[in-house]
This record gives sequence, C-alpha cells and structure tokens, in this order.
Amino acid sequence: MKAPRFASAFYFTSLVVITSALASVLLPSQALAESPKDNPYPKSSEAQPRLPEILVSTGVRAMAIPSHGFDAFAENDVLLQSSFSAGLTFFRSGSVSTSASFEWDAGGKSSSTRGLDVSLFVHRLSIPLEARWQPVKRVALFVRVAPGANRLLGSADPTLRARNWSFGVDATGGTAFMLGKAKSARFWITAEVGYSFAFAASMKLVHVQNEDEAPRKQGGTVLPDLSVGGGLGRLGVAVSF
Repeated sequence: MKAPRFASAFYFTSLVVITSALASVLLPSQALAESPKDNPYPKSSEAQPRLPEILVSTGVRAMAIPSHGFDAFAENDVLLQSSFSAGLTFFRSGSVSTSASFEWDAGGKSSSTRGLDVSLFVHRLSIPLEARWQPVKRVALFVRVAPGANRLLGSADPTLRARNWSFGVDATGGTAFMLGKAKSARFWITAEVGYSFAFAASMKLVHVQNEDEAPRKQGGTVLPDLSVGGGLGRLGVAVSF
C-alpha cells in the first residue's frame, strides 16, 4: 500500500511548512521593532554586503518518491540525502537579490527482497538559481529552480549492478532566518519545500566480476523504469560572506 510509504515524508514536509509559517509570523514582528539602523539594506552603501557575496550551505534533503522503479530497492518511498552547496550572489537591488550555486546531494536506500539484499545510491548534481527577498533584517523569502542530473547506482548482492543517468529540475520555495553575524559573515537556517521533476531511467541488473568492472551490455534482469522525482523538503544551515 502506498499510504504508509508516504507517511514519513508527509510528516517531514508538514514540520517544515509549520516551522516556516510560525517563524515568518514571529520573527518579522521582532525585526520590525528594531531601530532603523538595523534595516537589512539601508541607503548607506557601507552597510551593503559586498558583491559577489559567497554562499556556502549544508543540510538534509528528503524526498517522497512514488516511482515503481524505486520500490525495487526500498521498502518505503522516502529518500534522505546529505546536501552541500556553494555559490555567489551576483545581483542585488535594495532587499532583492539573485544567486547561482553548485549543489551536490547524496544518499541511498537498501532493503531485502526474497532473500536478496538490494540497494540504490543516488548522486544529484545541480545548479540552483535563486531569487531572494529580504524584507527585514533576520528574515528572507526565496524561490529556487535547480536543473540537474542524477547518477543512479543500483546493486543486488553479490555481483549484480545497475547504472544509469537521469535528468530533471527542482522547483522549491522557502524561508531563511538569520541566526547572527560575525564581522562580514552572516549565519542562516533555511527551510524549503517543493517538487522535483525527473525523467524515468531504465535500470537493468547485470553481473560483474568485481567493483571496477563495467556492467555488461547483454543479458541481465530488467527492472521497472526509475524516476527519482517527487515531493521534497530541505533543512539546512548556511553562511554568507
């Protein structure tokens, strides 16, 4: 049944949305009460962060993947990945800015089917393009589009391997909250939700003699096509300087 498989992802996404909503309500009221000199981008150019501004972040990316091809490797539809990114803010006008970065997400699943141990590891390489609006000192809202490629690495014990590439794009929106600053560095916690669109890729388990051997082109077991698209949420911490 699909319902139980979406439960963990549903709870995670709900937690992110509720946290973002509460913080968006509570933090702006506090920030608006601060003195005018605490405006995030006052007219004085001395208070403006320099351009290009460097952005570095890390976090956890969670997805709910309904693909039947994913069922061959996992007992539920949830995929957790570690996420790392680095980029530059290259444009700013008042409280609005845009940035581009490079992101790497990596994570996998494993399960046992009919006594056979199977696993899937997914590397995602993407280039997020972000538009951000910072109405007050400690709060920023953003939307992000991230075209990218997924490297799919499937295996079944002991010598069956499946390899392929899949391409797609993430579309997300979220909130960033500034925790504090030290000199020119600002520290943030971020939360975002959205959807990942991904093309389906064929997955065929073939025999290999060792880890370094390329999978054979002929023979093997054909699995259902795998699409690593679905609803997603991401929680992270970041520093900009």
